[in-house]
Amino acid sequence: MIKKEIKSLTGIRGIAAIYVAVFHFYLHYTQSNSNNFLSKNSYLHSLLYHGYLGVDLFFILSAFVITLTSSKYFEDKFEFKDYKNFMIKRWIRIYPTYAIILIVTFFYSGQTHRVGNFLLSFSLLNSLFGLPYLVGHFWSLSTEWVTYMTYPILYRLFSAARLLKWQLLILIGILILYSTCVLYYKEYAIQPFSFVINGGYYGLFRCFGDYFLGVFAFKIFSHYPKSKEIAGITSIVIIFILICLLSFAKADLLIVILFVALILSLTNDNNVVSKLMSTKPIYILGLISYPLYLIHAILLYYLDYLKTLLSIFYGYNNFYLILMLLFLALSVIFSYIFTFFIEKPIISFCNKKIHRVG
Repeated sequence: MIKKEIKSLTGIRGIAAIYVAVFHFYLHYTQSNSNNFLSKNSYLHSLLYHGYLGVDLFFILSAFVITLTSSKYFEDKFEFKDYKNFMIKRWIRIYPTYAIILIVTFFYSGQTHRVGNFLLSFSLLNSLFGLPYLVGHFWSLSTEWVTYMTYPILYRLFSAARLLKWQLLILIGILILYSTCVLYYKEYAIQPFSFVINGGYYGLFRCFGDYFLGVFAFKIFSHYPKSKEIAGITSIVIIFILICLLSFAKADLLIVILFVALILSLTNDNNVVSKLMSTKPIYILGLISYPLYLIHAILLYYLDYLKTLLSIFYGYNNFYLILMLLFLALSVIFSYIFTFFIEKPIISFCNKKIHRVG
């Protein structure tokens, strides 16, 4: 019997959220002070700058977990009742938290003049129409919401056509990601094979490609049980290779493919990395990962105030590591409070209402 929750996957989600937060801090840090020791070291710069790939790990994990819990409803049939229940569960999971943080961001980030964009953002359909976001990293919420809308339909169509073959899934995923990179590179002149793609139709295709890889990972997991044992043995090697690749440019596509191997390795409860990701502190980090992903950006708006305060004690050139740790600590604390005192009670309330109506 397949478990509904794999704790190590929840844990790695928390690590991905921290990695994205570090990336956003680093961008803010290098923009405000380009003469710093982090950006001078090319390997360290690449490692920190690749934090945007944490979003791809989010997408692949989401596809894996959603397929784990919901594919049975769309494998052999498609009924509107199942589709409605799927979308309601997804709405309860992401929308209340998103709406609250969207409102807070609007009033506390100095963007109250963007009323039209603020109201549009409530629809979560910005990516479908190629429209801007109130806050940059909200693009991933919009693209994933659109992907939720299409996932059951595509899954059923692929299943009916007998196209849910692991070879085809990984091929489609890679082709979508590769094509998106090439087209985005031509239009915006970024590094080829770089996944710094956030928003509009390109962001949507990035999410679609990652979802195909996530479904591929599930198919390997469910149909080839020994694969997780093999991957489990090599989990430390996978982590080592990922860290090495993250330290170099132009390896994004390979890194994202290796995320699949990482996820498969973490489904094995007996390996060292899986046990580490399942420890209570990292598991809790995974539980608060969604609010953490949203909340940390609000704190970035107040980073300059923290910088000024710390400079009184440490001088302007010696406190960035302390500033980053303080930023991460505050992000985790606020996210923890939000998760257990706001998000979970709201989700519980919504689920009770749905059950009563049902």
